[in-house]
Amino acid sequence: VPVLSYNENRWVYGMGTSFSTPYFAAAVLIAIYAYNMGYYAKVGSYSDPTPSKLYSILKGVASEPRYDSRNGWGYVTLSAVYNQAYFEGYNSVSMCNPNYCFV
Repeated sequence: VPVLSYNENRWVYGMGTSFSTPYFAAAVLIAIYAYNMGYYAKVGSYSDPTPSKLYSILKGVASEPRYDSRNGWGYVTLSAVYNQAYFEGYNSVSMCNPNYCFV
């Protein structure tokens, strides 16, 4: 995780859960928000994604295709998280009436 070193006034890399947990929390919150925005754009109400849907979204945009015991699934870019979650939220609903369906 890139962090700014105050002593050296430059970017350095930190390791461990103390560094990665805030980034993960931000990614999850962005995914929840974007999913809701996509859902709202289609039906005019909100719906939170399930934990398994969140896992799927984050895993789907991760930098590593396979899990690694040292780096997990890699990193995610927050714009990719937002875009995928919005898409998932929007497409989680099908709207039908007797004459036509929006999927």
